[in-house]
Amino acid sequence: MGLAMAFDCNKWAYSFYGVVDERFAVETDLFQLHIHRKEGIKKLMVERTLGKLDIYVPDNMDLELYRNQEKMRKLMVEEVNWQASQIFRQRTDVIASRLNIGHIEIRTMKYDTHAGYNCNAYLKFNIWTICGHDSRLVDYLICHELAHFYKSGHCKPFWRIVDMIYLGLDDESNCTGEISLGLDKEFRYNWVPSEMMHWSSPSTLKHWYENGWVQNKWNRIR
Repeated sequence: MGLAMAFDCNKWAYSFYGVVDERFAVETDLFQLHIHRKEGIKKLMVERTLGKLDIYVPDNMDLELYRNQEKMRKLMVEEVNWQASQIFRQRTDVIASRLNIGHIEIRTMKYDTHAGYNCNAYLKFNIWTICGHDSRLVDYLICHELAHFYKSGHCKPFWRIVDMIYLGLDDESNCTGEISLGLDKEFRYNWVPSEMMHWSSPSTLKHWYENGWVQNKWNRIR
């Protein structure tokens, strides 16, 4: 899965660690995110390249304050959205180039399910997927959604098609579907980003502060 540091998502999400600060980090082979304290700056700053995001926080900024946490999360959502759009576009183009599907539009989402497709028009992916899964499982997810252009349901032939796309084969005659079913089970078992979908919602952040679920010295919105 590849998250940096010992990361108990449930403990983090429903306790003090629901605060996003320099203790939070992401490390996968596709995407790295780190938050740093920096002297001499007055506002949040970002350095980004494809697959790498560094967020710099003024040394005196209290990220337990609601207004500062709101700024941090808004910035993080925007930046992760950019990263996810680029990463999914790049990797989908490589995989789809082997198939006779034509141009595929990529859309990203922040709070919905992990992925989906729409009648040969577009594929959609959750932006937080890149925060919790390595390239192997991200590629599986892309192959899964591309396979729906051939089969809409999740029948046995569908899983054989996913195998075919994932393995780069010309047809599914020698595929059993067992590889993709195993990857699907692994993907769902490691679905850490589902928690991120909740804390990235502004209404959830407000609710946590109002109910004292985010612990700070004032226990109220400021």
